[in-house]
Amino acid sequence: MQTGRTLRFFICTRNRPETLERCINSIAVSCRRAFPGLQAHCYVFDDSTEEDASNQIRALCARKTFPELVVSLITNVEKEKFLKYLIEQAPHAATFLATNCKQLGKGSWDAAGLRNVTLLYACLCSSEEDLLIFLDDDISLQTLTYQGHLLSVDGAQALQEMNARVAARAAVAVGAGYIGRFDGAVYDHLGDLLAQIEEQLSYEEGITRAGKTLEALMGFPDVLPIRISLSAAMQDEEDAYGAGIIRPEISGAALATTRAAICSHHFPRCYNEDWIWLALLGEQDDALQKIATDVIHAPPSQFSIRPEFFLYQNGGDVLYAAVRRALEYRPDSYNRIAWCQEHFSVQHVQQALEDRIAWMEKLLHKVSILERFLQDDHRKILWQPEEAGALVHTAQALRGYIEYAVDFMSETPVAYWFDMLSNYFADIALWRKIMQIASSR
Repeated sequence: MQTGRTLRFFICTRNRPETLERCINSIAVSCRRAFPGLQAHCYVFDDSTEEDASNQIRALCARKTFPELVVSLITNVEKEKFLKYLIEQAPHAATFLATNCKQLGKGSWDAAGLRNVTLLYACLCSSEEDLLIFLDDDISLQTLTYQGHLLSVDGAQALQEMNARVAARAAVAVGAGYIGRFDGAVYDHLGDLLAQIEEQLSYEEGITRAGKTLEALMGFPDVLPIRISLSAAMQDEEDAYGAGIIRPEISGAALATTRAAICSHHFPRCYNEDWIWLALLGEQDDALQKIATDVIHAPPSQFSIRPEFFLYQNGGDVLYAAVRRALEYRPDSYNRIAWCQEHFSVQHVQQALEDRIAWMEKLLHKVSILERFLQDDHRKILWQPEEAGALVHTAQALRGYIEYAVDFMSETPVAYWFDMLSNYFADIALWRKIMQIASSR
């Protein structure tokens, strides 16, 4: 461990005490092996809306006593205390903080608002030398079995690599690839399955193989199809199935950074908030790095995918793509945030929207192929009547969800999307002033 450095973990959780416990245990074991004799700190931010889950998390944090890891629970009570302190020091920031920081335990899931709370608290409790590691509660640093697959990782090695790569006082972020469930949006999973189905239904021999793919798709929208990745190789170019999104190699699910980085800018209140935050960090390309060691992403099954959530995720992709377009012609020596503040335009959003709508229309074409296949009387013998009915229902749901998203993106004024990001860029100056106050506490 670097001299004078304390290792601090920040975990966001919501209604998943068992998943959280697995994450905390994996941190404790990995810290013990990676840095013998040193004590780390773990801060759990509970956004649970279910009283029983919240009580379990409170009890869990109270009983988790490790020589190498001190666990602290942050609820809305603690959050309001430190926000009150910040507002007392900067009354003009009250509206900004209320808008960009989530009320813990209330409302719908809001990763960006919750992550902004963790950034503020991390700044208040850390020094410039500390290593700050942000984890989702479904990340594990220990070997485990998930969905019938034995997933093996070395959490101690991952922590040692993060410590070595993250220089104190530098605005850098170091992340890990992860094996387990592919951490994509709903349409990522659907796009992958529809691409497979299109290929399999294109020739007679492939129809037999299409059965398992169709079975995986059959539960939508009640159950999200699961895609297991046994390799952490993440694409940093356009997706194989044509989503048109250039993906970063790392994400906010397992991210090591510094106080200098979190003081730079906050998360925008949208989906893909971590990708946008990473895209804007630093000036040089080496501000973002990926360690060689993987971690595990092992969430419980996700149920009841609502059209609004599908739309929310698509909107986040549009905003992220617009930021990437704005940065395309940035000179290497030009600060990313300053460049966007000066050069971000409506055209960047318009191009991102057009690309996204075109991709969604390609998905609709793949759904049409599935629908025609299901209408073929000669194919109906491949399934029991109830299975055939479920597949027809799935195809109808897919078409409805995708058309809903296309209609929204087509009919919503470009200014709606542009204003979201331009206001975000403008607010970064206030964020930095707030973080200066937090740093000096």
